[in-house]
Amino acid sequence: MPVARIVPVHWSPTPIPAWNPNSFAPCPARSAPADGPELVLVLGLQRTGSTAALGFLRANFQGERIVGRQHGISSRHRDWLARGHAMGLDRFETKLVRFDAVRAALAAASRAFVVVTTREPVARAVSFFLYRNRARLGGFHDAQTGAFADPRAIARDLDDFCRLEARRQQAWWDEDLAQTLACDPAALRPGAWVSGPAATEIALVRCEEAGRDLQRAAMAIGPAPRPPVRANAMEDFGLAALARAFNRRFQPSPDVIAALRDADPAARLRPPLPQAARA
Repeated sequence: MPVARIVPVHWSPTPIPAWNPNSFAPCPARSAPADGPELVLVLGLQRTGSTAALGFLRANFQGERIVGRQHGISSRHRDWLARGHAMGLDRFETKLVRFDAVRAALAAASRAFVVVTTREPVARAVSFFLYRNRARLGGFHDAQTGAFADPRAIARDLDDFCRLEARRQQAWWDEDLAQTLACDPAALRPGAWVSGPAATEIALVRCEEAGRDLQRAAMAIGPAPRPPVRANAMEDFGLAALARAFNRRFQPSPDVIAALRDADPAARLRPPLPQAARA
């Protein structure tokens, strides 16, 4: 029986224009007031280990500093949240309130440490596809044989989803990092802080080396005696077996893999992901 299409609902197919430095709304003016609190912000796309990074930073710095997390801080991201809220989706109201609170905290902070979490872009997109469609894919999967119903349809939907994620990745690096934080993504290094405008420090944390990168970055913030704890949403949701079977069977097409890697400046820090068998 044919499989129903898996529709990538997270990102609008609206064309993303070329970056115009004069067309975006940056974070509110950061004057870095001397009497303001310090902020530690985890900024990362979904499936990059941002939850584990947030837990580590909260365990070590909450109370002394404001510690938070956002998947995006650009004006485009807020517009997307506002559209979801206008459609009556309750979860978007909470996300919109949190977004505004983070932007306000970033503007008022005397010093801001922004931890940018990243992951090998192909692995991230495939993991996100599986996570977003976990219920439907679970129904297509035969746990005894490891086979999936209509694998060609799943492979096609995976490619469609990953093409949108490549565009979304590019917009995220351009708008959330280069524009909103005035940070050159090419200058970022694992665990090392890069100074931005108005007392903003930005560090890169790779999901694959999160423990090492987080410990190194934390040394510049203050003592961090509690070690990072590895978080795995696939295991937490009981999806580990499904994820293993899916990853053995599916990977995006070579052109989609190239698009994902081209859209991620941090990809230069990692070796290419081996291609798996395709339907």
